Amino acid sequence: MEDKRRRTRVPLRLPAWIYVEGKKIATQTDNISLKGVLFDFKESAVSLTPGECYKIVISSGGGIEVKVVAKFVGYTPIGAAFDFIKMDEISFKNLFNMIRLYAPDADIIEKELIKPAFDPNELKKIQE
Repeated sequence: MEDKRRRTRVPLRLPAWIYVEGKKIATQTDNISLKGVLFDFKESAVSLTPGECYKIVISSGGGIEVKVVAKFVGYTPIGAAFDFIKMDEISFKNLFNMIRLYAPDADIIEKELIKPAFDPNELKKIQE
């Protein structure tokens, strides 16, 4: 899988859930960025379709959650890669704070907000 990252990945293990065909599947993050997540999730654990969107909830504890719609990119040797497509303002704020807290340099994470991470053409497809 080609590395197309536009955001800093932070190694962070948090509980998470993926909703697949009406089922809530428990997993754990391996690393996370403002644009996506890699789950410690093996290919045989559940059937995911590349390009399909799934609802994901990531919890940092204390009731703090990130709720996103994410596109399944594919499997890596470590796990399942997802690209965030849609989230509300509260989830983005929670995600941003989680990443800044665990990033080696919080200033770099703030600077990443200057350049858009989302492809405007991709957003148009989702809104249609």
